[in-house]
Amino acid sequence: MELESRGIRAIHAAEEELATADARGLLESAIEDDCVLVTRNYADLSDLAAAYRHAGRDFPGVLFLGSDPLAPAAQADRIAAWLEAGGAEGAANRCEWLA
Repeated sequence: MELESRGIRAIHAAEEELATADARGLLESAIEDDCVLVTRNYADLSDLAAAYRHAGRDFPGVLFLGSDPLAPAAQADRIAAWLEAGGAEGAANRCEWLA
C-alpha cells in the first residue's frame, strides 16, 4: 500500500474484510481502530457523521477524497501532506475534504 510504504498506518477496507460493510460498519471500524476514515462516499458518510455528532457519539473524523481518479501514489501524496499539516489532530468529530 502506498501509505504504509511511507510509514503511515493505513487499513484498507478490503484487507480488513470490510469491502461489503455499509457506511455505519466502516465508521464503527474506524472508531474501534481510532483511525480517520478516508472515503469518496460523501452521500452516506456525511449524513452518518452528522447523526453521530447529533447523538453525542465521537468518531476520529472523516476525510473525503474528490472524485478525480488519481493514481494511488498521487492520492497518497495528498493524504500524507494533509497528515503532515496536522489534519488528523483536528479531525475528531469532523468531516473534511482533501484539497
